Amino acid sequence: MVHLDGKPLTDASIRFHSDSIGSAAFPLNESGEFKSRFPIRVGEYLVAVDYGVERMPGGPLSGDLAKVPEHFWSLNDSGLTATVSGDSENVYTFDIDSSAKAPAGFRPKKKKSAPPPAAPPGIEDK
Repeated sequence: MVHLDGKPLTDASIRFHSDSIGSAAFPLNESGEFKSRFPIRVGEYLVAVDYGVERMPGGPLSGDLAKVPEHFWSLNDSGLTATVSGDSENVYTFDIDSSAKAPAGFRPKKKKSAPPPAAPPGIEDK
């Protein structure tokens, strides 16, 4: 389950990643819950918030997703982790605070702006 400021986060996914095991993203339902349709391999995972399945990565953010602090989108800086064990049901709750400060040394990705449109033929830059 993923909460933002105590309420379920929706229209998003939660991403699990391990350099040695691999990655998977799970969509959050209207209650902020996620479930894998397949067994997740046992191990330690870094966890981050990700776009919902119907939203295009890099697109504009709206609603609660726009309130998620930028460092929670980074596997290395979110501070979220999960240990998947093979001997019990794996249930996780991630509580995100929209006012959470980024960890020391966090550098947000620079937003790339679109280049200006080309000038029509015969018009020169002055």
